[in-house]
Amino acid sequence: MQWLNDFLVAKNRRQLTREESLGAIPIRNPDVDWEEVDGEMGAEVLLSVPPPKGGMVRYLRPILMLPTKPRQLQLDVMGSHVWRLCDGERSVLEVSDILQREYKLSHRESMLSLTSYLKTLGKRGLMAFAVQRTAELDGEEQDEPSEAAKTEELADGSENAP
Repeated sequence: MQWLNDFLVAKNRRQLTREESLGAIPIRNPDVDWEEVDGEMGAEVLLSVPPPKGGMVRYLRPILMLPTKPRQLQLDVMGSHVWRLCDGERSVLEVSDILQREYKLSHRESMLSLTSYLKTLGKRGLMAFAVQRTAELDGEEQDEPSEAAKTEELADGSENAP
């Protein structure tokens, strides 16, 4: 998945602060096609996830019987709503606030369920996170912010992701 590598800026990342995690912008994997379908409970999102490709995969595919066709993943109503809200412009905090209002959740419930769901999407390679770095950059103090404050982007849903 080349798009993941494009988002990774530094190999040695420091732990994100709470503010950085909440300010992260969830970004959908552009290789994943999606469409809205009618589900049992309302409009749902159907994801079409392409099979792995490139590198050793093409040689190992027949041996390991790796899939050659995209796999389908249907999100439930709330998961679909989160998918649509993650438009590459809203932060994790903004998405959480919307869910809190629309589903009448407490701030804690909204944050816990959203961050858990986003981590799952990140681990599956469906979502990446653009993180705006603040005062520190990779453990080094900055005297003054560089032009428009450095942006570092994460992708793999590791403990550094929201």
